Parts: sequence; C-alpha cells; structure tokens
Amino acid sequence: MADTSAWWDKPTYVFINSHTTVAVTRLGRAVELLLGDWPGKGPAYLKARQAALAAYSNPSDDRAQAKAQRAFEEAAREAEILAETAH
Repeated sequence: MADTSAWWDKPTYVFINSHTTVAVTRLGRAVELLLGDWPGKGPAYLKARQAALAAYSNPSDDRAQAKAQRAFEEAAREAEILAETAH
C-alpha cells in the first residue's frame, strides 16, 4: 500500500460545507475527497483524480506528489470549494 502520510509543502483549504473548511495536507486525504462526494466532475476534477491516483501509486516521486497537489487545488477552484485564504 502506498504511503500517503507524507505532508504537502502547504495545505490546501477546501470547504466541505457552507460553514466548515478543512486543511488538506496529505495525498491520502485528497484522494478520499476526490473519490468521495466531490461537487462536480469537470476537466480539472478528472485531471486531479488522475494525478492523485498516479502519485498514490508512486509515493516516492516528489514531482508526482507536487503535480497531484497542484491539480487538487485546481479541481477545488473549479468546483468552487477552494478557500483562497489560509486559516
């Protein structure tokens, strides 16, 4: 099983409902959110899911991890759940 405990360089904050944001700090949490009840399945979502699963399959690849994080942020922006400011 892939090691998904590695911390991302910076958290990505997303709204999980109208009153709650969460700091996504690990690939594992991003995968959980992407494969769960994600609001919308647009092109950025599809790219993020693909990038996250690729990084999940190869946890020692730092470039894949960084790509997955950037793609997750773009998918959150596309879905309008990205909290632009840190908490």
